[in-house]
Amino acid sequence: MAEFFASRDFAVNSSTLVKGLRVSAADDDFSSGTGPEVRGGLLDLLLAMAGRKQVLPRLEGSGVEELDRRIAAQVRT
Repeated sequence: MAEFFASRDFAVNSSTLVKGLRVSAADDDFSSGTGPEVRGGLLDLLLAMAGRKQVLPRLEGSGVEELDRRIAAQVRT
């Protein structure tokens, strides 16, 4: 399921949110993309790809700030 969200915009703009970022699960065999890393639990990554800002404090890596910016911009539009 995580691969689906990382590769497509379906019900949410999940693929757009993580484009240019490397998304890696710390508790599962999942990673996708290239660029600054966003790392965390698989469920937290899925929620972040669905635009849920609440999980961002539980994520790590140099790409978290960019993901936060993208989610915030999405909410404004």
